[in-house]
Amino acid sequence: MKVYCPCFRDVQHVSSSHKHPYTKTQALVVVEGNEHCQVHGDCVSDVSYGNSESCTVAVLASGTLSSTYFETENGFDYITIGATRYSGTMGPERIAVAANTHFYWNSDTSITASGWTVCLDRSGVQDAPWPSSRNLAAPLELLSGEGVCEINGNCVESLQYGNREHCRILVAETGRLSSPVFNTEPCCDFVEVDGQSYSGSVGPQMLSVSENTEISWNTDGSVVRSGWRMCLEPTNGVYAVAGQLSSIAG
Repeated sequence: MKVYCPCFRDVQHVSSSHKHPYTKTQALVVVEGNEHCQVHGDCVSDVSYGNSESCTVAVLASGTLSSTYFETENGFDYITIGATRYSGTMGPERIAVAANTHFYWNSDTSITASGWTVCLDRSGVQDAPWPSSRNLAAPLELLSGEGVCEINGNCVESLQYGNREHCRILVAETGRLSSPVFNTEPCCDFVEVDGQSYSGSVGPQMLSVSENTEISWNTDGSVVRSGWRMCLEPTNGVYAVAGQLSSIAG
């Protein structure tokens, strides 16, 4: 059942150059795509969204996620929490989440809807401990293929890729790898993670990877698709945010 929340209807998008001032009481942080998704208190939203939008939201406190308003293109524009996708008018409802996890939003290239608002209920739980200052390393490192694959914070992607493209990525932090976006030529364009190949519409989901694991991407000489994005959730809860390193969870 949809419950309309008018409080986010007039939200203006913020430039991607805007850096959110993290606070110790903040429960949700947009770590990628803050030109699309906006945080307001314990809620995040993308209203009147457009085509080809995406964002990654870090959850800094334990609680439950519920949608106060939810209307997307059914089956194509979706929020992913864990291994479950939500689209159409059926948003998340009291989905338990732990501190230091994240979820994703993605829209495809055609047909939009009025959007969504998802809120975190922290009743009876405490905030994640705020980290002390420390030296951080980027969780993903591009070994080869600059201009083919692009690293953005804790995510790597090759969108609208071409023929005969190759890149190699090093995983610098132990964690879990998931693909919120994955669409390649099933027979011939492959992402390989630790000997396991992925193609078509099925990419890795919550795949455990260790430090120094290599990821490779290879395409053949014909037929392309819209591409892929994979994101690493480090087990230590550290994220690199939009080109800068930010310790947002201890």
